[in-house]
Amino acid sequence: MSSCRYRCIQPYLIVGLAGFFYIYEFYLRVMPSAITHELMRSFNIEASGLGLISSLFYFGYAPMQIPAGLLFDRFSTRVILTIAVFLCGAGALIFGITDNFTLACIARWIIGFASSFAFVGSLVLASRWFEAKYYAMIAGLIQFMGSFGAMAGEWPIAKVVEVFGWRPTAIWSALGGLILAVLFGLIIRNNPPESVINPKQHEKTRLGHVLGAKQTWAIGIYAFSCWAPISIFAAMWGVPFISKLYDTSAATAATAIMATWFGTAVASPFVGWWSNRINNRRWPLIICSILSLITSLIMIYIPISWPLMVFTLFIFGCAAGSQTLTFGLVQDVHPPSVAGTAVGFNNMAVILGGMTLLPLVGFMLKAGWNGALINGLPDYHVANYQTALIMLPICAVIGIISSVFMIKETHCVAQYEV
Repeated sequence: MSSCRYRCIQPYLIVGLAGFFYIYEFYLRVMPSAITHELMRSFNIEASGLGLISSLFYFGYAPMQIPAGLLFDRFSTRVILTIAVFLCGAGALIFGITDNFTLACIARWIIGFASSFAFVGSLVLASRWFEAKYYAMIAGLIQFMGSFGAMAGEWPIAKVVEVFGWRPTAIWSALGGLILAVLFGLIIRNNPPESVINPKQHEKTRLGHVLGAKQTWAIGIYAFSCWAPISIFAAMWGVPFISKLYDTSAATAATAIMATWFGTAVASPFVGWWSNRINNRRWPLIICSILSLITSLIMIYIPISWPLMVFTLFIFGCAAGSQTLTFGLVQDVHPPSVAGTAVGFNNMAVILGGMTLLPLVGFMLKAGWNGALINGLPDYHVANYQTALIMLPICAVIGIISSVFMIKETHCVAQYEV
């Protein structure tokens, strides 16, 4: 391949390869949702313990978003991503081999900590290798990739676990981190050769710029509200709820949840394209929040047929595609010199839903539990899930309020240049 041709495809190769880290970490993130009974049996835990082991991913992930952005703005993106994906695989290996609940929790925290660099790093590379006008759509395409990782962590994993068991599956999954670490070191480059590197600002200056902007917080509130329902339902409690509601197996329920991830995968790049097409950021946000409210109320509280439930879950996933648009807004309101820091803060807001609300839903389930057991595992009734999952429509209402009254329209134009 000629050097000229390689330079043409290099941006796509670098950003696309970084996106595979997002696929990998998303796969590891949602895996517990497909093996809830196996984890409860292996570690002798109930819903609250399961909520803890899942939420510890977010406790490692969320606090690192701002530090990750600061690090990407200061140091080599290639080196940081290579180390992070290796640690992610190491955490998966520990999780698969340990019999100790505490060590399993630590392993999930390590996976979350290492995963915190995946999405931010991909978006930082996208901001350096592509023109700003394509940013929202590229963010959507990266989310598209992550959604396929989530789908791989649902039904396929449930089927593989039925054959091989959850521990061998987790151990073999760790191999992905090692392979990606080698590829990252060989292929990823920090900047285009012809790019002009801006002088490095002090971390305090960059952080102060980002946190001092009111729109940073307004966008962050929306980012929290639009993705928290996915963290609660699709990434954790959706499989056991659907399984109980329709009296079906976890593997079958996981096929329905895959419709949610497929909806997110389809909608994420589309919402970015649509926003650019109409030169408007707020209307897509408002419409997606309304869809999230309607679909969450239907799938939790209204009895519907299985095909209609799958379709509702698909639209519910589509509504979460607005998450990628928040990163377009972040780029609109902040200069390139603080791109990593701003993206990191917004991604922290996205992930805070899982960190704060997953344990809450678990504790609400346990609080309403009557003590009944099936095969030694807690038997939560549909009414218990319906009470705990009220968080989904509440988040949608917050999204509507923030997009209507708090977020200012940018018309897809960089405001620092206006």
